[in-house]
Amino acid sequence: MKIIIRITAVFAALIMLAACCFAAFADDSQEVSGSGVVKPPEITSGNMVVIRSVDTGQILLDTSAGEKVAPTVSAKLVAAMVAFDLIDNIDKKGLEYTVPGEALLPKNIGQMGDISCPMLGLKSGDVFTPRQLLTATLVSAANDACYTLAYNVMNGDVSEFVDRMNEKAASLGCTDTLFTNPVGLNDGKSYTTARDVSLIAAGFYKYNVLLSISSLPSYVLGKSTLQTKNYLLSKTLTKDYYFAGVKGMIAGQSRMDGGYCLITAGENEGLGYVFVVMEAPGEMRSKDGSRTFPENNAYADIHKTFKWALTSFGYLLMVKAGEVIGTLPVSVGSDNTDTVNYIALEEVDMLVPTGLTADDIVREPTLYYDELEAPVEKDKVVGKLGVYYEGELLASVPLVTAAAVDRSPLLSLFGRFKAFLTSPTVKTIIRILIIIVICYLVLLLALKIYSVVSKANKAAQKAARDKRREGIDRDKSANDGKNAGGDGEKRQKQD
Repeated sequence: MKIIIRITAVFAALIMLAACCFAAFADDSQEVSGSGVVKPPEITSGNMVVIRSVDTGQILLDTSAGEKVAPTVSAKLVAAMVAFDLIDNIDKKGLEYTVPGEALLPKNIGQMGDISCPMLGLKSGDVFTPRQLLTATLVSAANDACYTLAYNVMNGDVSEFVDRMNEKAASLGCTDTLFTNPVGLNDGKSYTTARDVSLIAAGFYKYNVLLSISSLPSYVLGKSTLQTKNYLLSKTLTKDYYFAGVKGMIAGQSRMDGGYCLITAGENEGLGYVFVVMEAPGEMRSKDGSRTFPENNAYADIHKTFKWALTSFGYLLMVKAGEVIGTLPVSVGSDNTDTVNYIALEEVDMLVPTGLTADDIVREPTLYYDELEAPVEKDKVVGKLGVYYEGELLASVPLVTAAAVDRSPLLSLFGRFKAFLTSPTVKTIIRILIIIVICYLVLLLALKIYSVVSKANKAAQKAARDKRREGIDRDKSANDGKNAGGDGEKRQKQD
């Protein structure tokens, strides 16, 4: 009996263990479509979420609809890149920047105590190295540090620094972004979109030094140890949102009551991805200093999408550079050449959902010519090749001629003669000649008809005359007969 009880207990324990394992893996499970493609996780938070490939620039997920929002901390990423570009060496010995009084004014950096305007509480005249100010800008999102950096880098001309920020954003491909201050202070004039911020993040990702700085969970400034505002990177201020594997960037919000912006990145098998969440619920701080967020927060969206983005995509070669796509007819080509191949000018090697194969891709060429006339130069653009998946255009590649085709002198002469014969002038002359010939034939026909009719009339007139003569002759003969008979009777009476 005891053995049975022990076996039953062990069996029950195994069932419970299996159930626990299933539950543990259930959260990481991903829905797979019938084609084997892993579907993106459903975003139910209502936040603006954009995920972009750093390597290809492709947007892998976008719930933002391109809506314009306040730039908030994305401005600090651009400010850091501009400053880094302008500083020869952020660790140059003896290079130090002084905190100006302008860096402490509320109109420039916001009000102390406003959660949307983080600052370190720097004092006018404090001196820091460029690296210290960059670190404070990226890790603590400190407005006073960022403004100090902008002020010193441009020798006090902060508006010029902001112009450089806008130029930088434009160079990264941003088309719906305008910065009016270096710290992202919400002034109602500056704006951006989550898509543009993903371009900014992809550009920032390539600054290895800055990305490493933004990945620090904490840093020492003077006698203080300051913690990151990006809670994905540290468990110090809150343990609820830490996520292993993310690579730096920045976090903050545009308003006291929300507009939270979280920007981070990840890498898998050498491929980089950036994650942007904007207009999410804001941070809440308890009296004991703990940090929490409402349920549908930016961190939850990152937790939900991070693994999917890093593991659900791979490169697929869709078009080879130089691949023959088709042929075009060529007229008057030398050496009996009457066709030329057209090829893909560029390679199309794109990130696509894992599970897709080349058979799932549709390639449709669009040609600009029905026929080419020699001479034809090599690499002449003759069309484009569209690459589609489920009706969506993924890429467009120029189609060019694979070789040159010389012109045949003989065929060229024949072609010129043919062209001459088929020219509008010759066609007009031929039409005129045809009209003349037709008119001439009509005239001949009319003359022939006239001649026939005339002869017929003459014959009829002659016949009529002959008939009249015959009648006259008959009448004369009759009269002569009568006259002869009368004379005989007279002679008989006389006798």
